[in-house]
Amino acid sequence: MSKKTNSAMLLDVFHAIIELCEKDTPVQFQRDLGRYSLTVFIGDRHTHIGVPELNDEAFDVLIRNLHDLFTGGPHLSMA
Repeated sequence: MSKKTNSAMLLDVFHAIIELCEKDTPVQFQRDLGRYSLTVFIGDRHTHIGVPELNDEAFDVLIRNLHDLFTGGPHLSMA
């Protein structure tokens, strides 16, 4: 199985966000612990993604975490 590029993963994320918006489910992003970490709110729940590092690997982790969250992959539970 080939690994998806960051661009392909972000396109998947964007499509998932559009689907949520079409269902009137609010999606919000907030800065978390650092540059490449976010708190993501979906409906009335939230989770944390990414790592607060300042390097290219941290950016890649953030994109993979976003992709996993919005496409049903492994991610932290929603609180």
